[in-house]
Amino acid sequence: MPLNPAMKLIFSLIICLLAQLTFSDVPIFPDRMNVFTTEENVQFILPQAAGQKVSICDSLGKTMDSICDSSGKVEFGLLTTGCYRIKANGKDVGCLVVTIPKSRYPNDTNTSIGLDYAMNTAGFPFDDKLIPELKRAASMAQKAGVKRVRERLRTSGQKKELIRNPDGSFSIDEQGWTSTCLKINKAAGFSVCAVAQVSPPSINIDRNPKKVPDSLKDTYALYTAIGSAWGPLLEGIELGNEIDLKTFYNGTAGEYAAYVKTASFALRSVNPSLLLVQSSFARPAINLKAALAENGLQNFCDIFNYHVYGETGKNMNDYASYIISQESYSRLWCTETGKDIGIWDWNKAGITDYPPEISDSIARSLGSIYAENLAAGAEKVYYFYWRYGAELSAGSILDKNYMATERYAALASINRMLGNAIYLGSKIDDTTRAHLFADGHGKQTFLIYNDQDNASFTIKAKGPWELLRYTGELIANGEADGEIRLSLNAKTPVYLRISSLLDSFQDLRRQKIQKHVKSIQTQAVVMELRPDTKVTYDNSLAAFLLSPGEECPLTLSIHNFGNKTYKEHLSLRIPPPWKISPDSIDAEIQAGDMITVKAIIKAPSERNSGRLQESLRAEASGLSPAAIRLGLAPEKITAKQSQAAFRDLNSGSWTCATNASLFDFQVSKGQTGPRFRINFKNSGSRMFWPVMSCLPDKMSSLNWGDWEAVKVRLLVHSTRPGTWFMLYATELKGARYASNRINADTPGEHELIFPFSFFSYITENSAPDAPEFSFNPDQIKTFGLGSNNSNSMTVKDVNYTVDYEIMSIDLMKY
Repeated sequence: MPLNPAMKLIFSLIICLLAQLTFSDVPIFPDRMNVFTTEENVQFILPQAAGQKVSICDSLGKTMDSICDSSGKVEFGLLTTGCYRIKANGKDVGCLVVTIPKSRYPNDTNTSIGLDYAMNTAGFPFDDKLIPELKRAASMAQKAGVKRVRERLRTSGQKKELIRNPDGSFSIDEQGWTSTCLKINKAAGFSVCAVAQVSPPSINIDRNPKKVPDSLKDTYALYTAIGSAWGPLLEGIELGNEIDLKTFYNGTAGEYAAYVKTASFALRSVNPSLLLVQSSFARPAINLKAALAENGLQNFCDIFNYHVYGETGKNMNDYASYIISQESYSRLWCTETGKDIGIWDWNKAGITDYPPEISDSIARSLGSIYAENLAAGAEKVYYFYWRYGAELSAGSILDKNYMATERYAALASINRMLGNAIYLGSKIDDTTRAHLFADGHGKQTFLIYNDQDNASFTIKAKGPWELLRYTGELIANGEADGEIRLSLNAKTPVYLRISSLLDSFQDLRRQKIQKHVKSIQTQAVVMELRPDTKVTYDNSLAAFLLSPGEECPLTLSIHNFGNKTYKEHLSLRIPPPWKISPDSIDAEIQAGDMITVKAIIKAPSERNSGRLQESLRAEASGLSPAAIRLGLAPEKITAKQSQAAFRDLNSGSWTCATNASLFDFQVSKGQTGPRFRINFKNSGSRMFWPVMSCLPDKMSSLNWGDWEAVKVRLLVHSTRPGTWFMLYATELKGARYASNRINADTPGEHELIFPFSFFSYITENSAPDAPEFSFNPDQIKTFGLGSNNSNSMTVKDVNYTVDYEIMSIDLMKY
């Protein structure tokens, strides 16, 4: 379509400005938008090509030519959907993307396809000059059919965001950055799920931003303010991020449960329509999920949430299914998923985007990532990340300059092809995975992904069909009379849209989700249990660990956030041989008040009793229980049987994938086992993962199935505070598992005990291990002892040496 007067003026001003500058090779698009719809005239300015031929080529190889006029303007008219590379003087100078008009995307605000749009709120500094860019990026998201986004509530470290009032309440600056960004999203018509990732450290336990507020009264005040100010701009609030990882959460299951219950009461009081989304899980974390269930947490959240970055194909679907297993929520969301591309230095001078091969691999993965998660049972799926550069190991949609790429074309194709994305089932053979969806247009669409070139795929169907590339170009179409037979290229997903499916398909969702039962809670009262003294909390077990026979004082706090007095008999219960005193109390709490109850827990004195965790529960009529898990510390229990894992530990061979620019790695024979010396010499990650390339005693594999744990004795010569170690093992079929993390950050001897029950599956560089994803210690082909430095220790710019010797590796049975 012709330019309107305003656009003509803008183009004239740009041309006048460029006449005074040294021209670059970058095309200049109207409003800096290299995205057009099929109803818009494709045009741009390329001053260096004035009077010369300019070509564009779509992803199928179709080339079109145009002549650039004397002012630098070039036009191609109306184009069909797809991603086009621009060439001038034989040189690739960028790309443009063509999408369908907004009105022709499925008219469905409840679409399953979401985008982690956190470029607005995830750590960017305050800068009003960025606002026009954000509005432009929102327009680009609209052109890609995006209607659902995820943001971050900046409640920590930002002076403009959150204000603590003298009376203890909170106010939110509605001119602050979060409010500004949420308003941009609302104006664009996006449904927003916002994650409250951290709380203000000034009110948190230990002033740690990765813990919850110390006082539930502060939690209630905080979420009353959030619900009032930001709630009207949101669809839902995600209460925390990946709480199964210490990277994001350093608290306990009981603290998190009380925090969510309190936040729920506050949010419901000011904004009852908000959806409450439980914090995401990045691992199965079975013990943590069970501990939260014991606290009745499901009754306070509407949606269970997970994150997954598995490989496209079976690994991602199976791992996503495993994370959400054992959940009885009727609604499941994946608020973060994507393509793991490894570490990429986006700050490097002159870098505006990924290399072409990485960009293309991300674009190829997008459709399959969404499809595999939906086929695992997710109701909504949000892709991470929108703008290039904020997350070093995850692929983005836009480049560093907020411009569209082939990844953007792939995202637009997903919204166009899948529409409502109602999952109907899958058809799978040895090489191909095809997922069937209702497409929002009254038709059915397959997303087809295969691993091998020239793989054939046959589907029984009738009527018109069309085949489209993952970036939106039409490959072929026809009329089916019983069968469609396709020949596919490896790792090049396609969309097959059909009118009438005659074939059978398989539902990959393994579980029948139970109906969500709402809370029996009758009053806004929250109970919380906490130890009074510092007790080791094991994140893998979600349990406090005591020594045999140890006594530990506890406090049960009961907060009444309701408007009437709560009076009831409370009980404290734990299975014997654990003991609790007192085991009951009569409580009366006035509206707006709290009371505390002191108790003492005593661990069993027997060597083996209580080794596995037990739950202490505070219960009362009409209330959700408060529960914490307790267990005996593995290092404090005498093993029933112990034996050296190897005759000659020094006979094994160790390697370490090193980054020579960051550190030197040396391994030598020590007195009884290998000695490692890692010398960090430049800034960067302090992670290193030595692995056995050849097992000791000339063993080809390990059969440790009759044992329950491994004890590694280290002699640390030098290190830094915060250094932890983790055992990891690779099974014969290639599945990788990692243990709990144990600090060993002082010189001297350390005993590290790694129970096999603590090991969890690692998605990265790991073979699929469905359906159970359980560690098999009788099938180990190699293992290693990796180390890193705690995120709380800022030592990435500190040069130091980690020097330690493995004195022994023993197998343990209790």
